[in-house]
Amino acid sequence: MSSLESDRAATTVTGSFGSGRVGPDLLALSSRRIRISAFDQKSLTHVAVLLMTMDGQSAAPVHIEINGSGADINPALQVLDVLEAMRAPVSCSCSLMASGTAAAILVAHPGRRSINKRASVVLRIVPDAAPPSLVAVDLTAAANVASRSRRTLAAAVAGQTGQSAEWVRAQFDSGTVFNASDAVALGLIDGLTEQGQL
Repeated sequence: MSSLESDRAATTVTGSFGSGRVGPDLLALSSRRIRISAFDQKSLTHVAVLLMTMDGQSAAPVHIEINGSGADINPALQVLDVLEAMRAPVSCSCSLMASGTAAAILVAHPGRRSINKRASVVLRIVPDAAPPSLVAVDLTAAANVASRSRRTLAAAVAGQTGQSAEWVRAQFDSGTVFNASDAVALGLIDGLTEQGQL
């Protein structure tokens, strides 16, 4: 399969499951490429299942292209857990922008991380609003779970980037936009994508 055919064969996870598209998962399994642009729980669970299936098939390399924004921390942690356990080497790239949990997955995954020279990374994660129906006890419990998940994600990002967990948590709050060269200099990304590579 040529690189162009392989590129066309990648599955794009956009959150539109059940839309009647024919066989995108089969294409992803054969090409071992996934594009993620939706970072909600359903989409990231789907990505985790695809990754586990690919890893079960063989230890051949897998590539993930991430472009988009997300705020759901626990599904992002689920994907990172799967990536950590995979025997197949996984590379991850961004061609446009990754922010929130999308950026966290990009920079915290254990494989090669690359970015287009015009792309940017933003680690800001806007906390989910609590449903209005929760009582005070439920709100406290939900806040504790969210805080623990946020610390876990910060530790994962810190572990891959060499930055401190405190610095990462500050980025989760600040919304600093890092261009490609800044992201590489800070250790968030390993390098720039090469011409024609994604």
